[in-house]
Amino acid sequence: MAAEAATMWFLSSHTSIPIPRVWMAFDYGEYHYIFMERVEGSVLEDAWTRLSEELKGVVADQIKGYITQLRALPPPAGHKSICSILGGPVWCFRLHFDGKTGPFRDEEHMNLQLRHLKPLESFPAIIQTMHTREHPLVFTHNDLFPRNILVEETTGRVLAILDWESAGWFPAHWKCVNWGD
Repeated sequence: MAAEAATMWFLSSHTSIPIPRVWMAFDYGEYHYIFMERVEGSVLEDAWTRLSEELKGVVADQIKGYITQLRALPPPAGHKSICSILGGPVWCFRLHFDGKTGPFRDEEHMNLQLRHLKPLESFPAIIQTMHTREHPLVFTHNDLFPRNILVEETTGRVLAILDWESAGWFPAHWKCVNWGD
């Protein structure tokens, strides 16, 4: 949770992405808390079928712009790790079924985790090709689905993007791999 709050604070000051203002974040025992601004709006997942084609385009254009801003955020100098904004573990079920994993020193290290430590040669050629390429690292929300986007239904304006706990620096292709979940 510390990484989620830190991500929200960082993005609020480095992008124009609409994110609820974080008032306070802390751990209490084994629980993590974030007190943040409440944003009124409709969950895009629920509103999508009620939006006109024109408003769907308005929403899509905004989201595209926000993704472009995220991907333009440079990692710290010399940084090649796949990690959270704090340089620590990332939360991604594709990499670990029990929650947090990493950080990974580089893409090769992450790919080894994806293969469950099995040698690359035991996989089909397409996997071998993908796992031998080095992709640029970009900042990724990693859970950017309609359930995590609030919109104003009459204008299509995106009011907030929520749920930043999975965000971090990942290979540029990662969100595409993760999209259909």
